[in-house]
Amino acid sequence: MVHALELEELVEHFTLYPDETGLLRNKSGATRLGFSLSLKFLLWKARFPRGRGELPDNVIEFVAGQAGVPAADIGFYDWDGRQVKRHRAGQTWPPRGPICVTPLPPSVCLTSGWLASRFPLPPRRSPGC
Repeated sequence: MVHALELEELVEHFTLYPDETGLLRNKSGATRLGFSLSLKFLLWKARFPRGRGELPDNVIEFVAGQAGVPAADIGFYDWDGRQVKRHRAGQTWPPRGPICVTPLPPSVCLTSGWLASRFPLPPRRSPGC
């Protein structure tokens, strides 16, 4: 049994932002909820959940309310099937695109390409050198 998260932790780690809800537009029911939970868990723990047992009930209810799906639908989500493998292939860590620290304005957001151009890594030496 996993412990329930406090409200502050729920809001910090499991709030679906507009760009994330855009990823849900072609999903419904258990698929929509499972995808949302997998995405937010990935951003929280830097890995995918192994199954329903890793998610506290209050997390499921919190995300289900934002996704517009009944929390009970999580029972229909297949954590080991082909569909979840496709979902995982579409979700990456670290996330692609701009890296922003809220509540900074968008003009302050830095992309990984911008950082790489300003702070290049030294060339790698081959092990034989």
